[in-house]
Amino acid sequence: MHRIRATLRKALNDAIRRSNNRLIDFNPAAHVELPSGARPKARVWTAKAVQKWRDTGERPSPVMVRTPQQAGEFLDYAEDHDIALYPLFVLILHRGLRRGEAVGLTDTAVDLDNALISVTQQMATHGYTPVIKKVKSESGNRVVSLDSFTQAALRAHHTRRNRWKLACGNAWPDTGFFFVQPDGQPWHPQTVTDRFEALVRDSGLPPIRLHDLRHCAATYLKTAGADLKDIQELLGHSSITMTDTYTSVIAELDVERAKAEAAAKLVPRRRRRAA
Repeated sequence: MHRIRATLRKALNDAIRRSNNRLIDFNPAAHVELPSGARPKARVWTAKAVQKWRDTGERPSPVMVRTPQQAGEFLDYAEDHDIALYPLFVLILHRGLRRGEAVGLTDTAVDLDNALISVTQQMATHGYTPVIKKVKSESGNRVVSLDSFTQAALRAHHTRRNRWKLACGNAWPDTGFFFVQPDGQPWHPQTVTDRFEALVRDSGLPPIRLHDLRHCAATYLKTAGADLKDIQELLGHSSITMTDTYTSVIAELDVERAKAEAAAKLVPRRRRRAA
């Protein structure tokens, strides 16, 4: 509601300033009062919170964070029940990308050999139509180091995608996106959310939103020893004060990768027999 009011206020101010006929002389949106727009605080799905949710269906907060154990259980379930989107969920959970940033990743933005991805664009929606846009802010344009767990998941997806392409033959579309469906078509952002929510529901785990995986990533990084600036840089928040030089980013990549490894190791996975 606050964002809608701000947009309307800006539009009406422009109308006052630019209109030759002076259709309006004052901005009525400037006098609209709304309740506080404070963001809800994230809460952790503790054992007691989970039990209360099972008994009453009540969530402690709209923004919830899973424990590392719960996160590992979800990834195991996703790997077994939705292998096509499993690596995308791994990337968001461990590296904190936004949904649109992950869906909009291109092949050229993913460097698996050096364990790096470049976040430069996102797939948003206009109505229901997918559109490619630049990232939300200059700070969102960033290079992200991959931990070995995420790197392995993305590499396995790349190999699996090659098999899909071989099976489709000439019908395979060359979209340039890294994450695609088994028929080669790009994912619709809403489809990704719908399938995530279906996995959450069917897994029996306490509910979280897809966007909450970013909060999980931040929480695990904090637990692993990263400071607030590290977390803000990873998530690409616009409030970060970053040095706009490639030198500083490259110099810190090894350090950031070590932190990424420590955070990813907090999420336990069940042992799998070798193929």
